Amino acid sequence: MRLFTRFSQGLFAASMLAASLVGMSGCGEYSLFKVSVTSKDSPRDNIDECLMTIQDENGKTVLDKYHLQRVYGDLDTSGNATLKQGCAAGGLTNANIGLFSYSRSSTSGTLTFRVDAWDTNGVVCGYTGAPGCQPLQWGKSNPVAPKAYSSSADEVGVNLEIKIQTYQP
Repeated sequence: MRLFTRFSQGLFAASMLAASLVGMSGCGEYSLFKVSVTSKDSPRDNIDECLMTIQDENGKTVLDKYHLQRVYGDLDTSGNATLKQGCAAGGLTNANIGLFSYSRSSTSGTLTFRVDAWDTNGVVCGYTGAPGCQPLQWGKSNPVAPKAYSSSADEVGVNLEIKIQTYQP
């Protein structure tokens, strides 16, 4: 009986190892998107937050209203930290909003990236969809196809310019 128990445990361990190896075999097939977000239109001093939404080739949302985080750099002459990336809260947003990364399976279909720039006026418009709230600026990429990633040369570049235009949900 003891021999049978050891054999069963060994068989179980071997089957778990085999299942793990099969599961890991597809892990290396992913695509890395580098999304460069810029804004050329003024006024950028009313932009409080920028939210990114990503949709797949069927129009299904895969990332909804992701807040583009602010990154601050050195202090300016008045002692305030300068905005390096993201949209300012109550201050001037840089023309170069930043470079953001997103990854997913390289065997999946295309992705479309959209960024909405909101003037919140003290309200969290972008998250709640409060009545009357619309972005000041927005921009959308063309559908972008993934490709297998193996080095930084294989990153999929996406250039997205937000600008003042008629709002389209």
